[in-house]
Amino acid sequence: MQSFKQHIEVEDEDLNKNSSKPIDPAKPIDEATAGDLLIGLGAAGGLLAMKKAWDTFGKGTKLQKKLHALNPFQTQKDKAAVAKDIEDKRKGDVEDAKAILGDPGASEKDKAKAQKTIDKKQTDDEKETDATADKEKKEKDRIKRGDLTDTEKAQKKIDDADKATKDAETRASADELGGVKDQAAADKFFKKHKRAPKGYQQYPDDSGKVLPTGEVETLKAKDEKDKKDAEEKAAKDKEKADAEIEADKENERRKEADAKEKKRKEQEAEAEKEKNKTQNTSYKPKGNMTITESNELQAIMALDDEGIDAEINKKGQVVVKKKDLKKAEKALKKSFRKGGQPKLVGEETIGDVLDQIVEDSELTEALKPLDKSVIDAFYYKKEKSGKIVFTDGDSLYKGGMGAQKIAQWLDPAGKIYISAVTDVKSTESILKYMKKSIPKGNFDKKSYKKFFGEELQRTAYDIVSEARNRAIKNKPEWETENSRLS
Repeated sequence: MQSFKQHIEVEDEDLNKNSSKPIDPAKPIDEATAGDLLIGLGAAGGLLAMKKAWDTFGKGTKLQKKLHALNPFQTQKDKAAVAKDIEDKRKGDVEDAKAILGDPGASEKDKAKAQKTIDKKQTDDEKETDATADKEKKEKDRIKRGDLTDTEKAQKKIDDADKATKDAETRASADELGGVKDQAAADKFFKKHKRAPKGYQQYPDDSGKVLPTGEVETLKAKDEKDKKDAEEKAAKDKEKADAEIEADKENERRKEADAKEKKRKEQEAEAEKEKNKTQNTSYKPKGNMTITESNELQAIMALDDEGIDAEINKKGQVVVKKKDLKKAEKALKKSFRKGGQPKLVGEETIGDVLDQIVEDSELTEALKPLDKSVIDAFYYKKEKSGKIVFTDGDSLYKGGMGAQKIAQWLDPAGKIYISAVTDVKSTESILKYMKKSIPKGNFDKKSYKKFFGEELQRTAYDIVSEARNRAIKNKPEWETENSRLS
């Protein structure tokens, strides 16, 4: 007894003998109906009708899978055949649906149905593959149309240029196959292809002249030797020139050194001569002393007539007090109208220091130590009160007669601005002490100039005052009035 599968697998030639009208595959039939239909077709049309009906409605369906599952004797091969039939039917349905979508004559209804079939039976991988293929096709169609991006246009130019270069090289290589037999052929090849043929070189570079490679190598070796010889000659010439220049410089240096040494000796001799002239002389003769009048001595005597104290230092210079310098310069111009005036300098003399001591003494009498400590506290931005002045650290105030703000720290400049009105002697004493005790760099320029005039060079007193202030700053505590007085 043959199985149902064996019956439907009879050769088509035998089955065609009993062929009947085919069944329309476009009409969907459920599994149960399909089973009944197959049995009915088999009874009515024989095996051929059943084979065609099976291929149309049964093969690759769940019905086939169920029928095979009922067979207790089915093998792995049978199962694989069923799976293959199902997969083939799925693929066939998808391909048929694609064919309908691609058919320009298909109706919209059929296309919609076909798309539904594709959506249902196509796998995700197949959908992704189709989407990729569709995208690639659209890109190819766009490029074929010439609808290119700026980058693609640039790349096309590059590709076209590369192709043109390759084509040109191909033609040149083809011409070289026959061989370049002589110089004339080589020249012709170069003009045509813009490069030297095999066995030839362009020399010199970019000259447009091609020569046999052996001849070029000989010329290169000669040129290289000539270049090297020229460089060596240039180096020797430069070395010789540099040596001559250095020798000339050395001679000049020697001459300058000799001249300086000569001048130095002359100056020493002149200084010794002047020293011998003025040594042990004085502008005030004692007894019957004979005086040799030098220019320096004449200058001292002229200054003495103007009431200006002067002396001669070790350098032979006439020295006066700083405050008398301008007056002394005018006096010497009158005395030395014909020239020969000695050098005049203004220095801080012992007399200046003594005058300063007197001035400080007067200031001490006007301003007591306690009030001085208040001004010092103001400089260090600390609070303190005295008998005449007091400070909150930011400003300095004067109490009593003529009470007012004396000065204040400017923010953010970090400078002391003087705002006082010098109406009484006590105010002048406060300002004098501020000028003496506070470094000039801490004052506002405009107010300092207003009260004290132009800024002068630092004196010995300024240096001592700054040292004293630094010493005060380093003390751990402010001295009391009693300790200062003691």
